[in-house]
Amino acid sequence: MDIIGGTFFIMANFIKRSGLVVVACLILSGCFGRVQPVYSVFSHPVPSSAEFMSLREISEVIELSAMNRKWLVEEQYPGLLKLTFRKKTHVAVIEVTFDQSSYSIKYLNSVDLLYNGSRIHRNYNRWVANLEKDIEMNLQKSAMNR
Repeated sequence: MDIIGGTFFIMANFIKRSGLVVVACLILSGCFGRVQPVYSVFSHPVPSSAEFMSLREISEVIELSAMNRKWLVEEQYPGLLKLTFRKKTHVAVIEVTFDQSSYSIKYLNSVDLLYNGSRIHRNYNRWVANLEKDIEMNLQKSAMNR
């Protein structure tokens, strides 16, 4: 009876510990899956067909791309736009710097996006990547339509 009781106790303990490990892994994988390194755009080249565009024309294309994705232009200077995106309780603030040869997108601030200094909610990265893609596409279209 002692051997059977001892074996039962060991097995019950093993099952409890295994269950805790599984729960911990599920919790951690959920957290890490939502949070990723912050996506930034550094010196993305302006399409060669758009290099002849004026700084003002490039700014207008970036503004249009941003507004189509529901980003709000908060501040505007030659070669710099400060944009804000709001979705429910989430807020992202970025800075887009640009000239006639390249543009960059940099994280400035956020609310409710799990930012910790180097990582952020994956939705932020998706919003910035979509904006980058649209800027590229709209610069090409704008240059072709001139």
